[in-house]
Amino acid sequence: MLLAMLFCCVLGIHAQTGGQVSGKVVDAMGELPGVSVVVKGTTNGTTTDLEGKFALGNVKPSDILQFSFIGYKTQDIKVGDQRTFNITLEEDAQALDEVVVVGYQEVRKKDLTGSVSKVNMSDLLKTPSASFDQTLGGRIAGVNVSSGEGMPGGTMTITIRGNNSLTQDNTPLYIIDGFPVEDARVAAAINPSDIESTDVLKDASATAIYGARGANGVIIITTKQGKVGKPQLSYDGSFGISTVTKKLDMMDAYDYVKLQLEVDPTRAIEKYLPLYEGHQWTLDDYRGIAQNNYQDEIFRTAWQQNHNVRLSGGSEGIRYNASLSYYDQDGILLNSNYERLQSRLNTLVKRGKLTINFNSNFSRSIQSGSSPSSSSYSGMNNLFYSVWGYRPVNYPGKSLDSLLNDLVDDDVDASNDYRFNPIADLKNAYRKYYVNNLQLNGYVEYEFIKGLKLKVSGGWTYDNRHTDTFNNSKTRYGGPTSTDKVNAEVVRQQRLTWLNENILTYQTNFKSKHFLNALLGVTLQNSDYEYYSLRMKQIPNESLGMAGMSQGTFDKSTSTLSSWSMLSYLGRVNYNYKSKYYATASFRADGSSKFSKKNRYGYFPSGSLAWSFSEEDFMKDYKKWFSSGKIRLSWGLTGNNRIGEYDYLALLDMIKSHATTSMTNTVYPFDGNNGNVGVAPISLPNEDLKWETTEQWNLGLDLGFFDERISFTADLYRKTTRDLLLDATLPYSSGYLTAMKNIGKVRNDGIELTLNTVNIDSKNFKWSSNFNISFNKNKVLELAENQTSLLSTARFDQNFNSQPNYIAKIGQPMGMIYGYIYEGTYKYD
Repeated sequence: MLLAMLFCCVLGIHAQTGGQVSGKVVDAMGELPGVSVVVKGTTNGTTTDLEGKFALGNVKPSDILQFSFIGYKTQDIKVGDQRTFNITLEEDAQALDEVVVVGYQEVRKKDLTGSVSKVNMSDLLKTPSASFDQTLGGRIAGVNVSSGEGMPGGTMTITIRGNNSLTQDNTPLYIIDGFPVEDARVAAAINPSDIESTDVLKDASATAIYGARGANGVIIITTKQGKVGKPQLSYDGSFGISTVTKKLDMMDAYDYVKLQLEVDPTRAIEKYLPLYEGHQWTLDDYRGIAQNNYQDEIFRTAWQQNHNVRLSGGSEGIRYNASLSYYDQDGILLNSNYERLQSRLNTLVKRGKLTINFNSNFSRSIQSGSSPSSSSYSGMNNLFYSVWGYRPVNYPGKSLDSLLNDLVDDDVDASNDYRFNPIADLKNAYRKYYVNNLQLNGYVEYEFIKGLKLKVSGGWTYDNRHTDTFNNSKTRYGGPTSTDKVNAEVVRQQRLTWLNENILTYQTNFKSKHFLNALLGVTLQNSDYEYYSLRMKQIPNESLGMAGMSQGTFDKSTSTLSSWSMLSYLGRVNYNYKSKYYATASFRADGSSKFSKKNRYGYFPSGSLAWSFSEEDFMKDYKKWFSSGKIRLSWGLTGNNRIGEYDYLALLDMIKSHATTSMTNTVYPFDGNNGNVGVAPISLPNEDLKWETTEQWNLGLDLGFFDERISFTADLYRKTTRDLLLDATLPYSSGYLTAMKNIGKVRNDGIELTLNTVNIDSKNFKWSSNFNISFNKNKVLELAENQTSLLSTARFDQNFNSQPNYIAKIGQPMGMIYGYIYEGTYKYD
């Protein structure tokens, strides 16, 4: 009897404690390490090892096992009498939003220790645009997007957390499928429909892994890969229009004539108030009279169209994604257009422990229209100078249409005025900007032992650009008022860049409590650049267009060859304990050919800590409404080397004069000839030139409520940039105007706030909202020796204003508008 009772007791204890289950979790490509396996509704759980295997004790037949992993659909399996489980997880496109791409790896959003923002691609694609950068504005706190030129196909200017440099490039580094790109024009050429994800790295702990090029932030673009399943052929397209929503208010005929009477009464009365055909004209005669508004003549309703065709699919061994797209956009200005044809192919092959990836992208674009206003002597600046400065009305007895048809207004002194018929100039100006870009990259990855992988990547980019410009006799630069008469110019430039990266990674966990991920790597990159231009003037036969260049008179030519290379070493360690406490450390050493041997290498460390306090025991009672909470702290150094390839060397040139020197003529007499051209130094050497370095602190807070239906993120940062790479002004006695030096210091302070809400999430209707706001304040702390201010070299247009428009002063923000201060009107002696 006692034995029977004891046996029943043992059975009862066994039934309560349960037994052990085991199994393996895979996806369509193979085993899945790191999958969460828990008894639903309890804290009893584990994760799969590097082979996708797991074992879990104390599991009862009535329990439900829950299998979950980033980017995959969660599965619930009732245990019953089964003790071995073979689980296949399916990808979940929506769950992929939880994955964030950082330098050289992917991490769960909840495991981030740095400041990283992920772009919602589904929202971004709702806005038809030529490039992804045009749709980024206002979507991410701390990211400022502005238009630099407004032309169709024009590149946007993107800055992250303010400007770090006074005279150098402040645009972020782009990583396209693992390939670093510094030229924003290359990144902007990507079709938005081909992008799978876009992640923006903002603080130093996230960007320091990119070292010398991470100071301005990093934008990581991952293009679409194929999915396991039958081949799928899809098409999407869109049509749209663009119009000018607001034009400048212009004077009508009455107000214009009234102004002329105030400015120059004698001349205005003679021209506008004559006795004509027996009628004495008065100012009131100009009320309601026919007149011209040249804004109505140059602007138009512009059409745009976008078409995308995609083929994707794959099996367990191979996935593929191929796309072809065409984009055509007319500009709101007459004679302006942007056209682009693009193709992309991404493939992924997996055989056991070997993974092979290959991506290719080719794009060809043509931009037509006047030169952007950001360039010197730009046709765009001249155009609007004339549009807003041309007379709306003609003299009595003269046709109003003559103002539209004549090249130069007879009321304008052509020798002292830049106004030119804007309609004729716009219709006759010829400028074509061609871009051909080919990108090839891929990698081979092999897993030697559990968790130890070697990834060897390679990339090759060829970027070819050329511009054809022809100014005939009906244009501002080729018309009768031009000294060059009919002229033409061709510009050819190309850049060839290759990259090799070798990354060794290791990940492991101890007792499903301690998670460790480490990487070591070495990268090599080289870039070669060529530039050629030829300009001819006084072309006698303008009907031949560009083909008539050879008949003209030689004006000038330019040729440039340059090259730079970089060798880098990098490493990073990520650790977390029970997904509560996180620590990350990274280090990168960059060696650049842009600096002398004594300063060739720059060293960029970073570190970050995070505490997920919502996982603590004292927060369990609030889980129903408080789903997540984390505090982040990071510090790091990043660099900037965006200077000329040979700025640290003394350069020579066979010239007559040069903008960087105070010498006006290097022609010298020799052997009876007074016109000999000599070789002259055009720059001072500076072997002490080194990296521009940015130190950044970041304090962040992440909160989630009601199972992440409400999420809030706040970041507070301070960035201090030292050893600014500046074109410092030199005394005239040196023989040079400027020289590249490491001088000056700039600081950026800011705060970023983001609020996301899921308001309605049903099968047939979804409604979410996003609110973000950021504040940035920068200050110039130091400049060159004994220098309190620095005038910018950027000018509005050298035709009209040769003075700089911006100034940097110690103690003041960067880029203040520089001009005269009005102190009043002098009235008395």
